[in-house]
Amino acid sequence: MKYLILLFAVFTTFSCSKEDRYQELDCDLIGEWTWVKTSGTIAGRTWTPESSGYEMHIKIDESKISFFKNDTLTNIYEYEVFKTDTLYTHGNLASFIKYNKITRRYTIENKTLEMHDLCFDCLSYSFEKN
Repeated sequence: MKYLILLFAVFTTFSCSKEDRYQELDCDLIGEWTWVKTSGTIAGRTWTPESSGYEMHIKIDESKISFFKNDTLTNIYEYEVFKTDTLYTHGNLASFIKYNKITRRYTIENKTLEMHDLCFDCLSYSFEKN
């Protein structure tokens, strides 16, 4: 019986594949996203590709998030996603992405990714899925 339990533990530990990790992630997050706008601050400012004079996009795969400005790669980071409730979500579970010591709350709706800094008057970033 002891060997059967050990065999079961080994099997369940090593049966997780890369595809299983993909299922743990928010599958809608995986892909390429084009920057639409950034808004926020206490002044309520908004920046767009037209007003800023440059374009940005991000590419998210199973383990890395890559940032591009005018089609030039600027940064690549490993990331993690998790769900939790916070002061910002009033007790409801929300999705978060953490990379390079930055944590942002995110939502995806109608192929639009919204990423929010974790303060009340900080920035929100909008991206559309390619």
